[in-house]
Amino acid sequence: MPEHTGSTPLQPAIRLGRIGELRIHQITDSELKDLTKGGIDSTCLNLCLFCLSAFISFLITITTNLIQPDWKFCVFTIITCATGLAGGILFVFWLVLWCSERRRKKQVVKTIQDRMVPAEGTQEPLPVDSTDGDRK
Repeated sequence: MPEHTGSTPLQPAIRLGRIGELRIHQITDSELKDLTKGGIDSTCLNLCLFCLSAFISFLITITTNLIQPDWKFCVFTIITCATGLAGGILFVFWLVLWCSERRRKKQVVKTIQDRMVPAEGTQEPLPVDSTDGDRK
């Protein structure tokens, strides 16, 4: 192994590949906050996973064990039903929140991308009119 003689550490080898085009988008602080902020959907998903995990655990316990006395079986059954119902409701609620957040973030990204002006010498495609295609 070659000896390193000097006080500066060895620099890593850097290899550059050609990039066809590099686009840089400017965004506002509010757009950056919109893209990075976490929503209530992540908290809802965590609660949903907790409830569904508890539901599965209690369901397995009820189906594989003989629980005596009857009042303990009733408590286990009530907890199983409550966690299953809460998990199902939270899952639907999370799905609705996730879809709306995804749609909102896609709109912010589209707004940022639409600011990019076309490169010089390129022409924007014209919208296709369906009535022009019928004429000869």
